[in-house]
Amino acid sequence: MYILNGCVVVDKAEKKRIKKDVIKEYLAVKKAIDIWNPYDLLPDAPDDEFDRESLMVARRIKDCDDVINIAEIVSDVFQKQFVEEDFPLDNCIGVATAIHESLLNLRSK
Repeated sequence: MYILNGCVVVDKAEKKRIKKDVIKEYLAVKKAIDIWNPYDLLPDAPDDEFDRESLMVARRIKDCDDVINIAEIVSDVFQKQFVEEDFPLDNCIGVATAIHESLLNLRSK
């Protein structure tokens, strides 16, 4: 899996190696971040607006089961991607809670 022009790209060989759970977790993170929409860019911006950040968060929260840890990761990713903006932990708790709940749902199946 890699990002090309802001889109997640998976070739056939790599797709076979990626577990369906990983893709489901990425999609859960993406959905929560798109709903959070920190710059109010959506729906006017392309649907892939936060794909890169969503992928970065999804990769880092693999074994995370704590809302605060997830919020710290979201804050860190967005601060690094949008240097001019500050993403304090408190502003990331809501999206982290949504991600946490989605992951709990996925992992319990």
